[in-house]
Amino acid sequence: MPPSAVTTETPFWQLPLSVLLEQLVASPDGLSGEEAALRLTRFGPNLIHAERKRALLLQFLAKFRNPLVILLLAASAISAFTGDATSFFIIGAIVLMSVTLDFVQEYRAGQAAERLRQSVAVRVRVLRDGKQSDIPMAELVPGDVALLSAGDLVPGDGRVLVAKDFFVNQALLTGEPYPVEKSPGELSETADMAAAGNGVFWGTSVISGTASVLICRTGQNTALGEIADSLVATAPPTSFELGTHRFGFLIMRMTVLLVLFVLLVNAFFHRPWLESFLFAMALAVGLTPELLPIPLDRVDDDYLSHPRHWDMRFIRNFMLVIGPVSSVFDFLTFYIMLAVFHAGEALFHTGWFIESMATQVLVIFIIRTRKNPFKSRPNPWLIACSLSVVAVAVFLPFTSAGGYLGFVTPPVFFFLILATMLIAYLLAVEGMKRWFFRRFAAE
Repeated sequence: MPPSAVTTETPFWQLPLSVLLEQLVASPDGLSGEEAALRLTRFGPNLIHAERKRALLLQFLAKFRNPLVILLLAASAISAFTGDATSFFIIGAIVLMSVTLDFVQEYRAGQAAERLRQSVAVRVRVLRDGKQSDIPMAELVPGDVALLSAGDLVPGDGRVLVAKDFFVNQALLTGEPYPVEKSPGELSETADMAAAGNGVFWGTSVISGTASVLICRTGQNTALGEIADSLVATAPPTSFELGTHRFGFLIMRMTVLLVLFVLLVNAFFHRPWLESFLFAMALAVGLTPELLPIPLDRVDDDYLSHPRHWDMRFIRNFMLVIGPVSSVFDFLTFYIMLAVFHAGEALFHTGWFIESMATQVLVIFIIRTRKNPFKSRPNPWLIACSLSVVAVAVFLPFTSAGGYLGFVTPPVFFFLILATMLIAYLLAVEGMKRWFFRRFAAE
């Protein structure tokens, strides 16, 4: 007769031991390894799913709720509405790639965390093939005989076969504040779980003594498993998720304020509203840090010495200190393009594009660490992605695609000035960064 998980109307602690052993097709000597494998296939792993995971598609779509992504999608939609199909497709493609990369990274991190969890899973000592064996708790099956001692977690619902000074804390299930002694024996048919002195239940803990326990129920069939569904709730957001969400809203607020300021200035000078609005949206897109390459990185060892939390005040102050440096060099670029090269619209557009991409990407290596950037080792993928982006920005004006985007070939002298400005910019940011950490790090 095939074994059952003892899910009849009569609780296992009320059944005579001989009947219980017959139902489980088990013995006090435990199971064979072959029989245990068959039962694991039939009953499934000894797990309670404490968290409902959303479908992968829903997890992917949830990434579009990020405020920065919403801002970019709004800019893309406005571009389409005004007939700028090129901007619509470019922004849309960038958003899709960014969200996909974020989703893939988070999924891989979740898988790694799950593998780590399994590698440190609780193990249980059982009788298999007539000898003691340590197995993962997930491989426990009805009919196993578990050997418990002080400090162990009870791995399933079971019947005590042998016990010596065996006390269990079962406040998790019954609310009893004091340990309860468990011992073998027969009980009346009216004894409830709280009065089940011959039974132990998954999730409780052994306070003292030793015992051999016949496992009767595992996984969702346990007392804890039956109430798990009512306890399951969506996991609260992690500190990292809260931090990125707050950071997104911080960037969004600053962007909205700056866009409104640009609109008001253009209105004061009686500029056309549509052109002013498009310029403001282009500025918003440029301010949104979704275009950075930032797949993975190697964090400095000293930064991992203790847990870190997102300090939005610290981040805001850092932005207020470093941001003006970028603005100064942007205005310097404008002056050089107009006063030195007497640039028209196309050359001005090209020069600003190359300078912006080079400075915004390479500055990553300065601000990613508190150390001297030459003493901190970035991840090779970060180096490769960043340098590739800069290379594409530099060579794009020399291609047919650059001509399609309105770029022109800059003069050779421009690149000499660009290199000089780039070095000066990175040195300026490094200097401000060191001053900032001396001034604010203690706070």
